[in-house]
Amino acid sequence: MNRKNLLTLGLRNLYRHRNRQIFLLAALTLCFAMISLLSLVSAGMSRNVNDSSRVHYGGDFFLVGFYGDNRDKPAWVKSPEDLQSLIDDVPGLAAPRSQLFKSAYIYFNGKPQLVKNTVGLDYDKEGQLLSRYEVVEGDLDSLSEGGAVVVSSALGEIMGLRAGDQITLKTTNPKGQVNTGQFTVGALIGDDTLLGYYRLFMDRGDLNGLLAWDEGDFSSLGIYLDDRKERDYWVEKLYDRLSQGLSVGGEIHTRDDYYRETEKGWTGIRYFIYALDMYVSDVDDLLRAMDLLSYFIYLMMLLITFVSVLVTYRILLHDRSRELAVFQAMGMTGRQVEIMLLVEAGLLLFLALLGGTVFSFLMVPGLRIFSFENIQGFGIFLKKGRLSGAFILSRYCFNIGVILIGVVPAVWWQIRRELGRPLALTLKGET
Repeated sequence: MNRKNLLTLGLRNLYRHRNRQIFLLAALTLCFAMISLLSLVSAGMSRNVNDSSRVHYGGDFFLVGFYGDNRDKPAWVKSPEDLQSLIDDVPGLAAPRSQLFKSAYIYFNGKPQLVKNTVGLDYDKEGQLLSRYEVVEGDLDSLSEGGAVVVSSALGEIMGLRAGDQITLKTTNPKGQVNTGQFTVGALIGDDTLLGYYRLFMDRGDLNGLLAWDEGDFSSLGIYLDDRKERDYWVEKLYDRLSQGLSVGGEIHTRDDYYRETEKGWTGIRYFIYALDMYVSDVDDLLRAMDLLSYFIYLMMLLITFVSVLVTYRILLHDRSRELAVFQAMGMTGRQVEIMLLVEAGLLLFLALLGGTVFSFLMVPGLRIFSFENIQGFGIFLKKGRLSGAFILSRYCFNIGVILIGVVPAVWWQIRRELGRPLALTLKGET
């Protein structure tokens, strides 16, 4: 019997014994659906963390100048042209930001509140990125007109702010000068994450005016790369360029490097370059822990699948033992029967993988009905307050490999075990 006939026979047997196979198909489908769903959600959470971090910090990597004539070493680039000429060939968006860290206060109805992160940005460059946040109240486009601020929902709740309210913003510039300005709350964004607490966005020109900076000055130049995989290449390349004509600090790869380098003494402005990973290293540790948990669940699902297939398929083969013996008595070799059964199992597994894939994709939107607002800081893993999924081909292939590792050995062992029985005893009904 040739392979085509074996395939046809396998298809017919699968259909003929569909009532017996339905439980096994359901178990495999559910198992793969759960594994795929876990992968989709895990990848989605990682993507959301990365996207939130990019917008929060302003790029995939950063060129920063620190003003050393001040104990707090605030970020300040007084000569933008020094950096601009270095990045002309970088494939991506260059987004300058003026920023204050714990150096600004909001006053509203006589109540002061420290703003941990005050961000002045160019809305024409980064406005589209801000749209990933849920606008609770107001309009983000107010930033394009100047004179407006956008605050996180957490900060708005603490201060009792609403869109349209007038606030006073007090800042301290790198030279210690204190200035105040009046602004309108243009919008509140739904961001109560670890990054979003006590955060305020405003037009860079407005913030520069408060700091008594020149119009072109900024704190950091963030680069949103067209291809994020090229980040390490450009970090190294631009560091070499900086080193040739400017006062630069040492290489920064981790938070320890950052603190060690910025705690050194110097006068004037010293330049540094580092990647987004330096900022989000703590979150990356959490994501790695979540991945380990995912792998543990993979292992549990693999064991469940192995045991389910082992028990269920053994029963199926036992019920079909005489049928398989008849096939051999009619002239089929043991190898041909084995191939026929493997074809059946392969087709069943294919249907399970297909069904599990479809089922997992259908379940992802269903997760959006669940709210995680009561979990403090969990919002960093969400998109507009809800779980979302992300498909990664390599992880999907890994999931298929997990199922194959659990199913194929169990099926093959049971087939070899069943076909190893004496043919005569099987035909007589003796087991």
